[in-house]
Amino acid sequence: VREVLDDLVCLSLPVARIWGFNDSKDASSIRRSPEEGFREEGLRGLDQAVWEAKRRGIRLIIPLVNNWAEYGGLPAYAAWASEAFGGTYAHDDFFTNAQMKQWWKDYAYTLATRVNTFTGVAYRDEPAILAWEIGNELRCASCAGTTKLPDAIAELATFLKQVAPNQLIADGGDGFDDDP
Repeated sequence: VREVLDDLVCLSLPVARIWGFNDSKDASSIRRSPEEGFREEGLRGLDQAVWEAKRRGIRLIIPLVNNWAEYGGLPAYAAWASEAFGGTYAHDDFFTNAQMKQWWKDYAYTLATRVNTFTGVAYRDEPAILAWEIGNELRCASCAGTTKLPDAIAELATFLKQVAPNQLIADGGDGFDDDP
């Protein structure tokens, strides 16, 4: 993290987009499952990245979930739902399933209210955080022709703006599938 942020300083780049999620089973994960809760080790890694950026005057854009299976993402949410409720849940169910969206809200709330262990500042009050992204490259193939995707984005953005009112909110989508 330090090396990349130092490179950004050398290039006079004032904003970086860093992953704010890790829902995988690896050692640096933030959440492996809803039952396990949030792992302090993973959260401290994010704390350090925010602190290192702040020390260099770099502002951050932080996505809260991945659309893809890398680092867990929406496929992990679908697996959690399948395990919790039985049956088979898919990636696109995130956009209409209240529990899957609640897991996202739980994480967004946890980060917004977390006090960074390096800076002593709550994330929602951290000036180094320019914006939150609802998710990285959010897409919903089965939502085509419906308002499911923009409705979910509106719901999650409204929630995020309530818990982090001083920062910008972005959907993180590619923009080509937002129009029903």
